[in-house]
Amino acid sequence: MTITLCKRLLSIAFFLSLVQIAGLLSAQSASNPAVVPADRMHEKWWADRHNAILEQIHSHPDTNLVLIGDSITSNYDKANPPDENFQPTWNQFYALRKTLNLGFSGDTTANVMWRLHHGELDGIHPEVAIVLIGTNNTGTDKLRNRQRSASTRW
Repeated sequence: MTITLCKRLLSIAFFLSLVQIAGLLSAQSASNPAVVPADRMHEKWWADRHNAILEQIHSHPDTNLVLIGDSITSNYDKANPPDENFQPTWNQFYALRKTLNLGFSGDTTANVMWRLHHGELDGIHPEVAIVLIGTNNTGTDKLRNRQRSASTRW
């Protein structure tokens, strides 16, 4: 009973921290485009992956671990030998933990924020979420160094 209560409280704390982060970031959004949620729905593969993730969430509400990020995260479950054969590692360490991979190649912090605001955590209550974002913000000429830094500080 105590473990179940602790898990539920952690899920609630995780959700509340995401809400708080969203509020803080939206306050910065007027001066920092890195924290304004932005989609890439005009890219077919991206829209397809987003829709596939939404389907996975509905079919796996028992997800325990969520990986959120860009291509570095996206690669974790690929099985394209010889250069991208991460499937054995995924099967050994992540599949057993009921992991959901929310990594999208090329995503910036703004893209990840858009995805989180548009259903990619709806209906699941993971015990752990790992977030790895910000790398793709460094190549954006529109952002000043302070804005890049602020986009990855939570």
